[in-house]
Amino acid sequence: MIFRKLFLLIVVVGIATITLAHAQSSSSHSSITVSEVKQIANQPPFPLVETFLAANPTNPDNMLASAVSTSTDSSIVYATWDGGSTWQNVKNGNNGVFPGGDPMLAFDGNGRAYFTTITPTFTVWHSTGGGRTWSEPVHIDKELTHDRQWIAAAQKSDRSTLPIYAAAKTIDTKERQHVLVTHRSLDGAQSFSETTIISSDNQNINTPTDLVVRNNGTVLLPYLVYHGYKSRSEGIARGERLLLISDDQGETWSGPHHIGEKLVYGNAAGDQRLTSKGLEAPSLAVDKTGGKFDGSTYTAWTTIIDGHLQVVAVHSRDGGRTWSEPNRVNDGGFNSNHSTAMTAVNNDGVVAVTWNDRRNDSEGDCFQHYVAISYDGGQTFSRNKKISNRKTCPRSERFINGGETQGLVALPDGSFRVTWPVGKDDILTMGTAIINVAQNTE
Repeated sequence: MIFRKLFLLIVVVGIATITLAHAQSSSSHSSITVSEVKQIANQPPFPLVETFLAANPTNPDNMLASAVSTSTDSSIVYATWDGGSTWQNVKNGNNGVFPGGDPMLAFDGNGRAYFTTITPTFTVWHSTGGGRTWSEPVHIDKELTHDRQWIAAAQKSDRSTLPIYAAAKTIDTKERQHVLVTHRSLDGAQSFSETTIISSDNQNINTPTDLVVRNNGTVLLPYLVYHGYKSRSEGIARGERLLLISDDQGETWSGPHHIGEKLVYGNAAGDQRLTSKGLEAPSLAVDKTGGKFDGSTYTAWTTIIDGHLQVVAVHSRDGGRTWSEPNRVNDGGFNSNHSTAMTAVNNDGVVAVTWNDRRNDSEGDCFQHYVAISYDGGQTFSRNKKISNRKTCPRSERFINGGETQGLVALPDGSFRVTWPVGKDDILTMGTAIINVAQNTE
C-alpha cells in the first residue's frame, strides 16, 4: 500500500561539509505569538500523520484539514466554518474516511474545494459547499500508478470555470522509471486532459513537491530529483530541487531551474528512521501583495549541514528562474535532525517557515513544531519560536518525520494557521494553532 512505500535514496557522495550561517533579523521571537494548541481530530482512526491544510479565499471562516490514517490505509478530512473554533469530520458518502493516501487539498478563486488521494490511481473529489459534501470520485488515467500527487487551482482567470492543474510521479516498476506527469481540467475537475509527460528517464527519481498557480496564471511545479537511481553505496544521497514553469496553462514547460541542493541519509546508511527524517515535500509560497517584494517566490527545506538535517530557505525575485543562496533558518539544534519544512507568505509580505524540530530531544526522535519569520523578503529570519511545548513521538519508522507534509496557510488578518501530528506512539492526533506576527514595516 501507499503507506508502506520506501523511497530509494541511494546516490552516495560521502559526508556533507556544507556550512551555512543563520541569517538572523533584528526581530526577536517576541514579535511572534502563538495561540493555544487545539486538537482538530481527537477520535480514532489513529495514528494521523502527513497533515495538510487549505483556506477558502472567498470565506475566511472556512478551512479544510486532511491527514493520513495509517491504521486504516485511508485519509480523513476535517472542515471548519467558524474560523477554526470547531472542526467537523466531513463524509465521503456515508464514510468518515476517503480511500488512499497522500491527501492533498486546494480551493479555487470561486471557493470550490478539491481533494485528492492516491488509491493507487490519482483520484479527485470536488465540493461546492466548502467541504460539507463531496462529488463522486474522478480517476485520472486509470492505466497509470501514481505517487506523490498534487492539485492546484487558479485564483483568477478569463474563463468562466477556473483551470485546475494536477501533477504526480508515475512509477514503472519493470523499467524502474519515475515519470513526472501533468493534467489539466477546464470543467471544475469533472474530467482531466490526457497525461502530459514532462520528465522521463530511468536514471533518476523525479518527485513533485508542490504545485502553485500565480495570479497571472503561470503554473509552478517544483520537484526533487535524486541523480543516479541505479547506483548504490554507503553514505549520503544527493538530491537537487528543481522548478518547471508553464506560462500557457500547462501546455508547455520551461526549465528545469535550479532551486538548491538537498542532501539526505540514503537507504544504504542502514537506519530507516534516519532516512525517513529527510523525506519531505517542501512547499512554495508566492508574494501576491503588490508591495516591495510582490511576485517573490519562497521555499524552505531540510538538508544535511555538518552531518545533520538543518532547515534552509531561499527566495526568487524573477518568478523562479534564479534563486538566492540558501540561508539556515533554525537558530539551534545544530546537532539534531529536523524534518518537514513548509513555507507561506501573508498579505503583508511576511514569510513564515515551520518545521518539526528535535533540538529538545536527547534521543533525537521526538519533535516540536517551530516557526521562524522573515520581514525582509526572505533575506533574514527571526529567532525561532516554539509553537507547542508538547513533544510528538511517532512509533512508525516510516513516519518518524510526521509525514512529508504539514499544514501551513496564511489567513486574511495576517496570521498563519498550522497543523501537525501531536501525541506519541500510535496515538497521534492532528493539532492546530494560530501564529500571530507583527505587521511588516519593510
